[in-house]
Amino acid sequence: MRTAFHRCLSVLAALLVAAVAVASESALTPTELARWQSEHKAPLVIDVRSEAEFREGHIPGAVNIPHDQIATRIASTGIRPDQAFVLYCRSGRRVGIARQALEQAGYVHSRALEGSFEAWQKAGLAIEKSP
Repeated sequence: MRTAFHRCLSVLAALLVAAVAVASESALTPTELARWQSEHKAPLVIDVRSEAEFREGHIPGAVNIPHDQIATRIASTGIRPDQAFVLYCRSGRRVGIARQALEQAGYVHSRALEGSFEAWQKAGLAIEKSP
């Protein structure tokens, strides 16, 4: 019983840290990101959802690196630790987890997409699908 309680506390603490990480850097709204993309000024956009979710629909130009692989695969994007980029998932929870892992790896300039993919869709913005 005590072990389960400690595990629960650990999970809650990790979620709290992830939420603070998401809130610590200003989020980028879907309309701001879409405008930057149309002006060819957008930073790299990383979708941290699963490959299956990504194939079903994603933000145009986004790169898919699932949140549980991001710390080991971020270097393959060519992005430097001092470079800015935007992260999103379905609703925002996995972004917090990914940002925490990235910060531990020295990548400190990530921004979350405000409202994540759900907000992008609600705004009626373009979506790409992969085969």
